[in-house]
Amino acid sequence: MEEISETELKQSKIFRDFDKAYAEGKLDYLKQLFLPYILNNIADFYQFKKEKLKQFAEALDMHQLLKLYLYYKQMPIDMRRYMEGQSQSIKEAIADSHQERQVAVSEWIKKYAARHRDVTIKTQCIFFEKIADQVIPIIEKSLQEYEEQLRIHG
Repeated sequence: MEEISETELKQSKIFRDFDKAYAEGKLDYLKQLFLPYILNNIADFYQFKKEKLKQFAEALDMHQLLKLYLYYKQMPIDMRRYMEGQSQSIKEAIADSHQERQVAVSEWIKKYAARHRDVTIKTQCIFFEKIADQVIPIIEKSLQEYEEQLRIHG
């Protein structure tokens, strides 16, 4: 029998948690934020696209480019909600701690902050899969308009 690594267990938990949260409507807020997030960062996405198309020998489609963008940028779509979630996780983790608050918070950040961000970014990428067909045409149109503006003014 094949043994499952700790990383694989964490990954599958992310998917299970995502499916549950999505089914319960807890990720509906991302529907309103996703498209404005990309459109507000269209210049950055344009640069990212240029870099990645040079880097990869094979052509990447828009779906692949957007997933890479979300993952490489490591930026939560809703920073306020992300920070609130991190703050709540810290409060819960240090509630029973006998350490000084500042030391306990520092320890939590060292141990768990990267994982918290990673889960957030992976959740955004998985969510993108659910809405890709709805948002890609709008993003492609905005990207074309941006490229046209660059040609006219640049």
